Amino acid sequence: MPFLVEFDGGAALGEADSPAGLVALLVGPEYADAEDEEVAWHLRVEYAESQALWLHALTGRPVVVADGSLPGPVFAAGDPGAPPAAEIRVDGDWALVASLHNAGAIALREGEDVAAFRGGGAAPRACRECGYFRGGWCRQFDLPVGPDAADCLDGIALPAGVLAARRGRTYMGVGRIAVPPERLKGGPRGGGRA
Repeated sequence: MPFLVEFDGGAALGEADSPAGLVALLVGPEYADAEDEEVAWHLRVEYAESQALWLHALTGRPVVVADGSLPGPVFAAGDPGAPPAAEIRVDGDWALVASLHNAGAIALREGEDVAAFRGGGAAPRACRECGYFRGGWCRQFDLPVGPDAADCLDGIALPAGVLAARRGRTYMGVGRIAVPPERLKGGPRGGGRA
């Protein structure tokens, strides 16, 4: 699997093949069965709120949960008037994983042959450029999509063969992740799940 994540305060470690898979590891198996983006969004928000409370209790500093489609925070842990020490984004799976990593709630690693988070985070311009697109089908969200669809916030340009299981993969630590505007609602794409 191209991604490895340490979570639950270091008590758990999991592998996933996509940002959606990483979020399912964190949120729980019900996330993989979410019927649509609205249900998935509510599950992301619920998880992000719990992480914001945990981070606030751990550090004593304010933490906000945000989504680009809303004018203010979805949730704030700590003094709402103080500048937040961390922002957890719920716009999409990629943004949630990146912001949880940046906040210190999880530790993300990716295969040495993958640069989905270490590589600057740019999203593919269209489904045909995404590593999960095959023959009109999105393998990340298991649904049909057109090759020119361009409103997904969670696509990744992956090298060929990266999703194949293999032994001995070397994982690289991921530093601070820059979250580009096209990964957020209200940004150039403004989408969500495909």
